[in-house]
Amino acid sequence: MPPEAWHHVDAYFLADHGVWKVDVDLWSQEEGRSDMTLQVKVWEEADAIKLAIDDLHTL
Repeated sequence: MPPEAWHHVDAYFLADHGVWKVDVDLWSQEEGRSDMTLQVKVWEEADAIKLAIDDLHTL
């Protein structure tokens, strides 16, 4: 991902679940920003940062 791609990342905290939800638009070198978005959740567990893929979808 190019550095400017991070300006398109959306993150929001779900306090009732204690996790961050992060939406990352995917990019390709040939076409730039694609129509695919990776959705992950991020949380802390036992002094480690964990993440799991929730979804991969097109716009």
